[in-house]
Amino acid sequence: MPSLSARARLIRDLCQPIRTRNLALDLTDLDVYAAVPFNSYLKGDDPDASNLAIAKVAIERMEALGVPFIGQWEHTNLIRQYSDCMVLAEYPGSDGSGQWVRTDRLMKWIADTLREQFPEKEEIRVGLIGHLDHVQRVAALARYYGLTPKIDGASRRVPYDPTVRPGAQDWCRTPERFLRFEKRKARPALIAFALTGLI
Repeated sequence: MPSLSARARLIRDLCQPIRTRNLALDLTDLDVYAAVPFNSYLKGDDPDASNLAIAKVAIERMEALGVPFIGQWEHTNLIRQYSDCMVLAEYPGSDGSGQWVRTDRLMKWIADTLREQFPEKEEIRVGLIGHLDHVQRVAALARYYGLTPKIDGASRRVPYDPTVRPGAQDWCRTPERFLRFEKRKARPALIAFALTGLI
């Protein structure tokens, strides 16, 4: 279990404004590049605009920096389809069937997997791309699980996708819906978990 100070930092991070201004300008010293889905699409369907934008930035960065990717099917599927970039690992069970994975569980898996992959590294530096209204929580969880995250400034390029489609996460379709979800459900639940030590 992470320390009391890590839990206190997570709570402090989650009390920061949702739309972060702490965007990295220099991504040259990364060990790996990661993303967390924002919304969802099903295998056989066209990707939603949010996850397509995330995957495109991930490909650009990996091609420029020569680092591998770790994440979920919504992005690994597109990375494999549109590039020769290396996928280090894909979240088990994420296969385009519409399974929703909580952000904290995905980030814990990413941290555990990276510690296995880089056992000699005391600090694992992770570039993060995601929706600007989501990625600050992702970075807070990455820090909580012992990673050193850098939020890619290209997160500004990830749009909302209001399309109603199979597998879509309704709370990710518009800013109003997502900010309500973030303020009333996602962040309070994580703060409660951190206070009780259940996360």
